[in-house]
Amino acid sequence: MPIIGFNFDKFLVEKKKELEPPIKVDSGMKILDVKKQDLSVGGKKEPALRFNYEFSVKYDPQQAEVLIEGHLLFAESAKKVDEVFNGWKKDKKFDPEITQLVMNNVLMRCNIKTLLLTQEVGLPPHIRLPILKAGEPPKQKPKSPVSEYTG
Repeated sequence: MPIIGFNFDKFLVEKKKELEPPIKVDSGMKILDVKKQDLSVGGKKEPALRFNYEFSVKYDPQQAEVLIEGHLLFAESAKKVDEVFNGWKKDKKFDPEITQLVMNNVLMRCNIKTLLLTQEVGLPPHIRLPILKAGEPPKQKPKSPVSEYTG
């Protein structure tokens, strides 16, 4: 897998006032910048890209917000690194496969971190979590062949 590092650089969690309905929660993420970076691996330099990202959640109307900034490192062949970097410099885009890989990594890790941070300041979850309701038996999912394997 070409993602070799993931780091958080900044957390901001702010509850500006006690929450009042209606609460509208908006979240988003964006790539702020892409830079070339050489990594020293076994005494030789390997090409890599550093994707700087920002993830935000806003509890509107202006009641609370979460901001996470960080970066991830992407290692690939020198040709692929140059291709992605040049695409970014030209029009702030890169191929859909790389976009999906980077964005999914950022979304997964930042959504989990946001759940933990919002819990600390008493904010409701920003994403819908599964819940059981009284009187309803849980729906059974069909077992997947993998879960039935006993080795």
